[in-house]
Amino acid sequence: DGDCDDLNACTTDACDGSTRSCTHAAVDCDDVDACTTDSCDTTTGCVHAAIVCDDGDVCTDDSCDTTTGCTTSYNRAACDDGDICTTPDVCDGAGTCVGTDTGLTNCSGVCVDLLTDRDHCGGCTSACAIDQACVGGSCVARTWIPVGGPVNSSTYPAAAHAIGSDGALPFVALVEEYPGFEHDVIVRRYVDPSWVDVGSSFVPTDLDAAEVVDIEFHGTTPWVIYHADWGTAHVEYFSSGAWTEVGAPGFDTWCLALQSLDLALDSVPHPHLTYMGAGGCGIGVGYAWHDGAAWRHHPSTAWVGSELITMNGSGITDIVYTDRPYIALGDMSVHSVKIWDSTGAGWTDHGSILDMNVAAGWDEASYITSDSSGVLYVAWIEEDAPGGTGRVYVKRWETTDWALVGSGSASGAGDSRNPAIAIVSGTPYVTWQEITAGVSTVYVKRLSGTSWVAAGGALNVDSTRDAVEPDITGIGSTVHVAFREEDGTGVERIYVKSF
Repeated sequence: DGDCDDLNACTTDACDGSTRSCTHAAVDCDDVDACTTDSCDTTTGCVHAAIVCDDGDVCTDDSCDTTTGCTTSYNRAACDDGDICTTPDVCDGAGTCVGTDTGLTNCSGVCVDLLTDRDHCGGCTSACAIDQACVGGSCVARTWIPVGGPVNSSTYPAAAHAIGSDGALPFVALVEEYPGFEHDVIVRRYVDPSWVDVGSSFVPTDLDAAEVVDIEFHGTTPWVIYHADWGTAHVEYFSSGAWTEVGAPGFDTWCLALQSLDLALDSVPHPHLTYMGAGGCGIGVGYAWHDGAAWRHHPSTAWVGSELITMNGSGITDIVYTDRPYIALGDMSVHSVKIWDSTGAGWTDHGSILDMNVAAGWDEASYITSDSSGVLYVAWIEEDAPGGTGRVYVKRWETTDWALVGSGSASGAGDSRNPAIAIVSGTPYVTWQEITAGVSTVYVKRLSGTSWVAAGGALNVDSTRDAVEPDITGIGSTVHVAFREEDGTGVERIYVKSF
């Protein structure tokens, strides 16, 4: 037999004596196991490889029976139905992956609610206009939504306010009037469902705040400016749970009684302020900034002269800082924007005057802001004739001069006052109070192409009571407006609405 070895482990070798020849019978490798695949290796002999029973279906449990081979049973394991908007996904026990309906629809890889999403209202490609809401999958006119209740309590009337945002929440700085006509300054922010204090109040008990206040933000840090102690402007910022004053004990303005006081911040941040007032300054408009060490009267620390830009101011002033401070003001009833002449000549006009008709009548209340690219916008009130009706106009800086925004006045037929402007998601929004039939009503319009169109209706809480001095800010694409309105008990309350 040894001479018959064919060196093949897959044969049984023998010698047939009758024929005097070798035989090589194939080895039977069948292990009678349905869970193996039997074969033979010429070197090693029989091989019994386990078969793979995985059918690639997450909804089946696969196993092997030695008699019958692969078997499959259905399960209820977690799975993926291929739709990112259904969750969780679970096998149904019958071999199908079933997702849980969330009510959302996959629109280009984003899950949206087609019943409420303004950009996908009723369908992935159906967007509502900016002044519409999505209700039940249909675009309908939006309405102003109250942001909590009144910002101040029913105990102490509000005498002034300003609104701003840290990018996530609205903040309101306000002046409250206490018994004996004492005033204090408080900042509150909206934390759903109520307005809560940000730190403590500002004004020591032996001082009295004037009815002017403003709030600005450097990143998420709120800065507030207020007036106390007859002619002293104070600037404070909130950090590490407390308010800290910049340049204590404050900046002494030339005017004892201020009618407006506004704040802007540069990138450092250094605070820049402007004010309009009376008492020792004519009707003065002034400017100051803090350089980190001391208060300065002019953008140039080397310049010597009065901090006053004019002693013939008219109406409320405002300030914004982009590459430098820009101050919007009325001077002898003419509106303009002032900048500092770096050659040392002092304050000078930035472009031409703003007024539509210099001879028309009294002008007041300038408000200046900028968009994310630093482009300046100014809103102001101008009477259509001497002693006539106040109108709201807006202009934008376009390379070398001011250009009218919109085809005309943004306001309606009533007598308008106290405008404010904000650029929200690239769109200019202007708000103002307008007196019609003896009632002061707050309105908002947005720029659409070359026209001013209404953003919702009137904001008044009660249409029979005066709403005054609206201020405006944006949080993302949402507009927030703060205004004051008497609550029916004689207390002036601050209300905030969003759109």
